Amino acid sequence: MLRLSYLRLSLPADKKAFMELVRTLRYRTEAPISDCSSALKEADGDMDAAVQILRKKGAARAMKKGDRMTEHGFVVSCVGTSAASGAAIITMCSETDFAARNAHFTKTCIRVRDRLRQLMDDSQGAVLADPAAAATTLAEASQSDLQAAIAVMGENMRVRSVTPLLPAPHVSEHLCVGSYTHGTVGVDDVGRIVGLVAVSHLQPEAPVEPATLTAVARHFVATSGAEGNYAHQNFFGGDDGESIGKWLKRHHLRFSSSLVMEFGKEPVVNTAPVPHAPKK
Repeated sequence: MLRLSYLRLSLPADKKAFMELVRTLRYRTEAPISDCSSALKEADGDMDAAVQILRKKGAARAMKKGDRMTEHGFVVSCVGTSAASGAAIITMCSETDFAARNAHFTKTCIRVRDRLRQLMDDSQGAVLADPAAAATTLAEASQSDLQAAIAVMGENMRVRSVTPLLPAPHVSEHLCVGSYTHGTVGVDDVGRIVGLVAVSHLQPEAPVEPATLTAVARHFVATSGAEGNYAHQNFFGGDDGESIGKWLKRHHLRFSSSLVMEFGKEPVVNTAPVPHAPKK
């Protein structure tokens, strides 16, 4: 009787300790509670062993789901830490819109963005020379992040494309890049539409305010569907009908190129025209 009484008293304590391990494992891996519980039981309560079990399970799930269609998702802005590193827009896809709006999806988008930025910085932008190869390289570098997200979400997720911003070669001195993301989903740089704009700073001794770069990128996102020459469009958000050309001049900037992408659509690109040679 004493032994039975002891067991009845100890079981709740053991269960509480086990659930605490489950919560800790879930926090570390973001795996479903049921998977954490199964992994801990299989590992006899060994936390590190349970993590390895979950990783193997996640990789297996990712392999099974790797061929599923991915027609939903968002675009992601990626700007290098210097003008030489370049800038690009990543298209990230999932199977359903519900999964794309999941926090695991958006967190993974940010991790993938950070990996591309590192690749851009390390290669001084050379990785963007071949967009298709850049997408493959990025997918390979992000494989562990993608597999972990697939294991948690239960849906396939992939890098569809990397689209670089290509500055006009005749407007290449003192370049800086502005970025604006429209329709964000809880985190910066991930949304429905991304705009990137390269401008040459005509007064390099005075730094360009980040808000100024964001404003010009926002203009190109807002007017990407408008007809006509970008230089003659009124600056978006301005009160006096000032054209984008005059706005840039007032801020001591010269337009080089812009790239606007909406998820699932072709990119909209503008490039500064080559100036005419002076007549002799």
